Amino acid sequence: MNVLLIGLGRRGEKHLRVDAIDIVTPADSHLAIASMCLAAGRHCFVEKPLTMNADEGRRLVAAADRAKRVFAGFKRPRTDVGVLQTDGIHYVDLFAHLLGREATAATAVHRDFLGRGLDDLSVVTVTYGDVPVLIEADYFDPAIHRECVIVGERGALVADYGAGTVTLHAFEHVKTGAAWDALDRGKQELSVGRDEPLKLELAAFLDVCRANAAAPVDARAGLHAVEVVDAAARAARLGRTVSIAEIRAA
Repeated sequence: MNVLLIGLGRRGEKHLRVDAIDIVTPADSHLAIASMCLAAGRHCFVEKPLTMNADEGRRLVAAADRAKRVFAGFKRPRTDVGVLQTDGIHYVDLFAHLLGREATAATAVHRDFLGRGLDDLSVVTVTYGDVPVLIEADYFDPAIHRECVIVGERGALVADYGAGTVTLHAFEHVKTGAAWDALDRGKQELSVGRDEPLKLELAAFLDVCRANAAAPVDARAGLHAVEVVDAAARAARLGRTVSIAEIRAA
């Protein structure tokens, strides 16, 4: 199977047969390029974000449905979008997968300290039913932090993407009379896979292309992530919680 990488300053061979396409152009070109490739009968892998907004995303989902091609991907974008779409959007997908449900609403604070018309600091609370998820992203912290913390009733999992580690912290809050005590029961390093994630992602994409099977992360997953970003942007602008239903009704 031949794959063509479409990016700035790159061109495919004129006589090369192309079966699948990886689109790594700026987000404002995703709708036009992916629609054209799908209409030509090619499988598409689109880098995150799927599109610039939910309206474009719905149009691209419709194009994917018409083409009946594998449509997957949604990795890291460039600097054509704000920091929430650049970094925070990954956690929107992650928790939808872990919790087995879509996000329902968002509350957000966005700041544009650099004056580019894009958020360069984003603090967002995304709710998945009754489960809140706090997503923080910015361009100003001098250290590189790429962590995901999942807190449960009896402990917490801390995934450090930079170090490639996952640590289980065992603790719980116990009420004694009118007071609460935090009981620390130690921590444990868990084993994790060491394969390169992006290589695995592309390999999975090619596997479903060959089989013409359903992608594990399809266009609708990408659309939902953009809907959450739209909800966060509206929430930050209006100073209130915005539901995903409100974005879908717009």
